Amino acid sequence: MSIREELRKKLTQAMKDKDEQAKNLLRLVLGELSTADARQPAANEQADDQRVIGIVKKLMEANSETVNQIGEHGVDQPSQVQKVAELSAENGYLLTLIPPTLTVGQVRGVLGTVAEQIKSAKSEGMATGIAMKAMKASGASNVDSAQVIEVVKEIRG
Repeated sequence: MSIREELRKKLTQAMKDKDEQAKNLLRLVLGELSTADARQPAANEQADDQRVIGIVKKLMEANSETVNQIGEHGVDQPSQVQKVAELSAENGYLLTLIPPTLTVGQVRGVLGTVAEQIKSAKSEGMATGIAMKAMKASGASNVDSAQVIEVVKEIRG
């Protein structure tokens, strides 16, 4: 089942449970997806899952940035404390909407299958490209590219 389908099921459940926070966040994510689809439809389910993950991460980054901005100016008013708590709770919920990020060990496992190709690549860029293709082929939907680059450097020595 695609992440989008899971989000729709969660939205239905949130409406039944009268969970306003979940309902609003899910509608926001699905609305962003609709906008992205209108601009350019996803080629396949894996590309669609990547789009969902990207949108959720973007929303989480925006919340984190707002929390940081509030923190830089000092959290001295009750409304600021409440806003920080709300945004932190939103990020906690948003994190549950996407698959967990692969660990470095899991990335090593996937890239172990193409280690020789990575070692023999002419440049770091080509080696990283081979690694990213291998990650995509493995079906890994939530990978931190910095971790992939780190493992590529380890493999190349």
